[in-house]
Amino acid sequence: MPGKKTVLITMLVLIIAAFIMLAIFPPNSNLEFNERVTSIEVYNHQADELIDTITDTTFIKELMKELDNSRTGLVSSHDAGSPSYNLVFKSNQKKALELGYYLDAIYADGISGRYVGSDVIYGVTLQLPLE
Repeated sequence: MPGKKTVLITMLVLIIAAFIMLAIFPPNSNLEFNERVTSIEVYNHQADELIDTITDTTFIKELMKELDNSRTGLVSSHDAGSPSYNLVFKSNQKKALELGYYLDAIYADGISGRYVGSDVIYGVTLQLPLE
């Protein structure tokens, strides 16, 4: 049976190893804001016309979690063409984020997804609940 000193040393080694792992492999976090998104405005990319506003909090939370934790890759406009829609993520009427959305998932830099930033594709294929 191990002594108290051995148990304490083992626990200390495990804690240090956990900190080292977090330093080497930090948790994936793609979104650089901490605001709570309350709505997503969906605009037709070609006409810049508002087509829908998504306020379903369950969907918004799921999408934000997937975007924040997804794999990402680099994308250029010549790789993907123009998105079908522009999405404006709002936090209490203030713009927090803007992304493009493709009706069909695109593939760029080894990532398949529907959501793109100015030069990044998010590995998220969750469909928007458009009416």
